[in-house]
Amino acid sequence: YLRPVWTNTDLHVEGYLVSHDERDAILRSTLCSPDGVLQAEAQSKWKLLPLSSLAKIVRVDESVLEQFVARYVLSDRGPRP
Repeated sequence: YLRPVWTNTDLHVEGYLVSHDERDAILRSTLCSPDGVLQAEAQSKWKLLPLSSLAKIVRVDESVLEQFVARYVLSDRGPRP
């Protein structure tokens, strides 16, 4: 946190993908007050699993995950309809 953030107030939260490859992703996020003052920011690193590995972990058929990704995951041009 850069400064105290009051509870019970409106805030603007934004997150975005900075970079990614087949195995890793870096994301950044910001938290701003209603007047646009930056209150907090963060960066996170994520390990990306192949769908086949994720399917084994969560015990779901890989085709279900493929359908989810095809429908809901953002492309470079924005969300898929």
